[in-house]
Amino acid sequence: MISVCYAENKNETSVDEAYIFDQALLKDSGISPQLLKQLSEGQQIAAGQYRLDLYINQQLVERTQIEYKANKNNKLSPCFNRELLAKTNIIISGLDTASVANECVFLEDYIPDAKFDFDFNKLKLNLIIPNLYIKQNPRGYVEKKDWDAGSSIGFINYMANYYLNNYEISGKNHQQSSTYIALNGGINFAQWQFRQQSSVNLDEHTSSWNNIKSYVKRPLENIQSELSIGQLNTSGRFFSGLNYLGINLRSDERMLPESMRGYAPVVQGIAKTTARVSIKQNNREIYQSTVAPGAFRIEDLFPTSLNGDLDVYIYEADGSVGHFKVPFSAVPDSLRQGAYKYDINIGKTREYTEDAYFANIDTQYGLNNTFTLNSGLRLAKGYQAAVVGTAFNHYFGALGTDFTYTNAKLSDQSYQSGWMINTTYSKTFVPTQTTIALAGYRFSSSGYQDLSEILNNDHKKQDIQSNQQNAPYINQEKSRVVLSINQNMDQWGTLYLSSSLHHYRDQKNKDYQLQLGYGKSFKNGISMNFSIVKQQSHPAETNRIETDQEIPLDKYHKNNDTQYAVSFTFPFNQKTKRINDLTVNYNNNISNTYQASISGILSERQAIHYNLGLNYDDATHQNTLNFSAQKRFAYANLGLNASSSENYWQSSANIQGAMAFHRGGITLGHYLSDTFALIEAPGAKGAQILNAQNTKIDRFGFALVPTLTPYRFNALVINPIGSSSQIEFEENDQKVAPYAGATVKVKFNTKKGYAMLLHATPDSGENLPLGADVFDEYSQNIGVVGQNNQIYIRSEKTTGSLNVKWGNQIQDSCRIDYQLSKEQINAPLIKLDTVCKRGHLE
Repeated sequence: MISVCYAENKNETSVDEAYIFDQALLKDSGISPQLLKQLSEGQQIAAGQYRLDLYINQQLVERTQIEYKANKNNKLSPCFNRELLAKTNIIISGLDTASVANECVFLEDYIPDAKFDFDFNKLKLNLIIPNLYIKQNPRGYVEKKDWDAGSSIGFINYMANYYLNNYEISGKNHQQSSTYIALNGGINFAQWQFRQQSSVNLDEHTSSWNNIKSYVKRPLENIQSELSIGQLNTSGRFFSGLNYLGINLRSDERMLPESMRGYAPVVQGIAKTTARVSIKQNNREIYQSTVAPGAFRIEDLFPTSLNGDLDVYIYEADGSVGHFKVPFSAVPDSLRQGAYKYDINIGKTREYTEDAYFANIDTQYGLNNTFTLNSGLRLAKGYQAAVVGTAFNHYFGALGTDFTYTNAKLSDQSYQSGWMINTTYSKTFVPTQTTIALAGYRFSSSGYQDLSEILNNDHKKQDIQSNQQNAPYINQEKSRVVLSINQNMDQWGTLYLSSSLHHYRDQKNKDYQLQLGYGKSFKNGISMNFSIVKQQSHPAETNRIETDQEIPLDKYHKNNDTQYAVSFTFPFNQKTKRINDLTVNYNNNISNTYQASISGILSERQAIHYNLGLNYDDATHQNTLNFSAQKRFAYANLGLNASSSENYWQSSANIQGAMAFHRGGITLGHYLSDTFALIEAPGAKGAQILNAQNTKIDRFGFALVPTLTPYRFNALVINPIGSSSQIEFEENDQKVAPYAGATVKVKFNTKKGYAMLLHATPDSGENLPLGADVFDEYSQNIGVVGQNNQIYIRSEKTTGSLNVKWGNQIQDSCRIDYQLSKEQINAPLIKLDTVCKRGHLE
């Protein structure tokens, strides 16, 4: 009866239930009066510190250490210190948190309706708190104090490719080889982050080093921005992208909660009762909440599809249902109501014919659900440009329009002004499942000049154009139209259309491309794709031509062709994890090309990918055999490629990986993003990182998690399977919220020793009390007594003594001596039958 009562799973402190155990009936049972008193009060655990999963209204907060102690009613209750209270977002009126810096408080003393529900088996504590006492943060909100700047860890990503080909021309053999190495990495010092990107090119005769860019950056959380200094690039949002040496200050939307990023409208309405509000997009629910009677406002919708109006349903408590629509079609420049973004660049351009100092600023502001205002200004010596625009969201779709004005000084010291207008549109028509993914129109006047053109002296070419009427024009675009449409036909497949049309000035004819495609996947795994591409292009002469002679228009090498392509993919076996497909392609352009290939995965862990193909061209009557394979090794990816035809053969190899440099040594990995984690788990070689594909702890006790999401909690979980049986994790999951660019070191504490399951029979012949504490020779609590006198411990010693204690008296303890044999120490779990002798350790 005592065991059943003590193992009861649920305990809600608001319910006063008393279980009375007559101590006279349990005399000489070995059960201490203190334990009987605890059981009589319906309490499952003794006072002390416990590591529990903390929930608030069934929402996980974190796994943390929580102290149980007696409250003013002399009942055990969870006690919360200031740090833990801050994590819970519980509002406690009249509490001076400074006064509880080193103490703890009981919630029931400040919130009368507070309850807690404790599940002993799951070590789960759920606090039941009225919403009135909980701070309402946007979904995905992470406190700034929880952002982690990480450690000073150096890292480098590398990618090397070697290419060798041999071909025959006019009876002579030629051979070429080249090597390309790309490097990017950096190191952090507190919140300052150094980054460097470069490459190396090697061939049979030359070698070159290319320093692409080097810079330092750091987050500025107080203004939700990021500062960068060094060799940078402008964003190219409103003006052309520029390489420059200087500084950049821009707002960082990643610092906002997920539900406040991107574009989503503010939903406002009125509820007659305490109602349930449901928001759907494209017939799928994306949000649900309970609102109080009266006006409500929902500002934390997650950005979902960029198209599809929102259906808002208000389910009233009296059974009535209200409904209204909120238009939702977003172009890339749309912002939420009240949101603001800016981007400032100041410096000197680099890698142009004539470099110059410049400055530009871009700003965007979400005025309301309908309008987003855009503006920009770029200034340089002899050049000014300004842009104004808006993103407009309505039932008919999302429309973005920008107007840019430029004024540039030409080589003859005169000024030339011009303008450009750019318009984009997107919309999803839900009834027909038709999506206009992007429709755009751009037109510029003859005087419009981009700063990059000025720096590359393109205006001098225009001077030549004005003096030499018959010289070819320099490929200046006059207007551009683009269109992309997708049509979902459910079980009949998907149809898509994309097109572009470019008009140029003077002698250069228009270019256009039209692509129509259809795809369908069948239930048996077979897929089919068909496409038609029609294009016309007129490459222009780009070099400066100094001649008075008229050049005919056929100089432009007109390309006008139509291409047809069809492909079928047949799966070999859908029942296994291995993917093996046969793909057949037909392509008609100038000639008919036939292709057949087999591709798949050779290992159950999907570590080896391969492709074997055969091509035939009826114009050249040549067969080409090609092969490729990629292998994912423990700390790098390796790829091999080869092909052979009658007149040539080719082979290449590439390798990609990463290295992190830290105080513990060098740790290898497949790649590292700008924000990553270094896991340390001493002695846990072979343990798996669950959220990093095929990543394991190495023999030094380290592993790399290649990517983390900045400013939100990332769960890091270790699966001990594969590690030594002599290693036990004190915890196998942690969470971190790194700054963007942070390199975070996360340590998982481990216990090393032999896992033992002891069956301890007291020399008195009585059972040991369930839940009695077990201490080692250093008085460290290392376990508890389970059912049937079983004790699980882990110890590094093969010989030792334990003390079992269930009360404060000398008779409330006993001693266990154990010794392991050479045969036993190799077992993953050692089972021992022992005797527990009365008396403390000496």
